[in-house]
Amino acid sequence: MKKKFLILTLVCVLTLSLAACLTACSHKHTLTKVDAVDATCTATGNSEYYKCTDADCGKFFSDAEGTEEIEKDSWVIAAKGHSYGEWTVEKAATFFGKGVEKRVCANDASHTESRDIAAIGSTAKVFDSFTVYADASKQGDNGIILNKDTANGTGASTYFGETDKNYDWDGSEMTLAFELDLSALSATDDYTMFVLAFNYKNGDEYTHADEIRFGIVKTDDGFVVNRMDGAADDAANVAAIKGEGSQSFTASKISASFTFAYDADTKEFTYSMTIGGKAFGDITRTELNDLVGLRYLWNARLNKDGVELSNLTLA
Repeated sequence: MKKKFLILTLVCVLTLSLAACLTACSHKHTLTKVDAVDATCTATGNSEYYKCTDADCGKFFSDAEGTEEIEKDSWVIAAKGHSYGEWTVEKAATFFGKGVEKRVCANDASHTESRDIAAIGSTAKVFDSFTVYADASKQGDNGIILNKDTANGTGASTYFGETDKNYDWDGSEMTLAFELDLSALSATDDYTMFVLAFNYKNGDEYTHADEIRFGIVKTDDGFVVNRMDGAADDAANVAAIKGEGSQSFTASKISASFTFAYDADTKEFTYSMTIGGKAFGDITRTELNDLVGLRYLWNARLNKDGVELSNLTLA
């Protein structure tokens, strides 16, 4: 009797399961097509698929007939990611001006990246722009190693990359700055001197109009710096730098800057300097001719090779 009951129960279960299966298999899906979407560099895509929108179903299929069921999210196509090409120059850097370079994604040309190209004067390539009295000078890690041109008794000079020896300037206040490594000035009275010159326009020619200078001398316990009005032999230069108005500092790696402005109405030229953190206040003088540009930065006098100049900027 017990055996008959178990058999009867099993038959009932199988019957109910078959009925459920027949009901499920006979369900007519209401399918909505989801169109294929291409993946982009940053967004996922999907292949074409169909979704049953019946409340009691929610299945997914790869075909319009609803016979090939698929798993949820199996249609997802991963984002491609960017595949950038080589950097190309959009705008070349100048001596004082930054350039721009760009690269394009191979997967989508509308995706680009841009970055600055450092101004030439702020890089080690500044060496290439010191073209006068520069045969003895050498390429440094950061800029130019300034050595003496013994044949001419002077150091290297740059025209800021300008073939006409003039960097246009409208007279507004600007600061020309650079860095110096003075480690090579190791003995007492080793010295170096820098000159920034300005132009006026003489017909079609740019002509030297004025200049401002400073000198640095090694001392027993550091360095002294001073504004200079001129240049002479080494002994006289050292004496002038150490003379009235000199200021001392100890660091061998320093910043130096000239700040200057010109008023065309009054012809007044005003400048100041800061070297090794030591400031030399505003000096004003009246020019005979209108100043129109910068002419050169020149390591005019030195008695010891090896000072490195780098990061030459104008702002």
